[in-house]
Amino acid sequence: MTDYQLMLTRGILIPGDIQSKMYRRMNELDRVLSGLTPMPIDGSLDYRYIAPVSEWILNGAKNN
Repeated sequence: MTDYQLMLTRGILIPGDIQSKMYRRMNELDRVLSGLTPMPIDGSLDYRYIAPVSEWILNGAKNN
């Protein structure tokens, strides 16, 4: 994620919504079922990082 505002504007990141495209691309099972490009682009995110990102999104995805 390099441009927080752009991700919000394009609807890639939707604060409070773990069905947003950003989260779905990080979650391997959801990504495969949806045919989405992985994030990070070079493969799956380690599972220990997915839960904190999910929590961040559910808590409003503050830009801090």
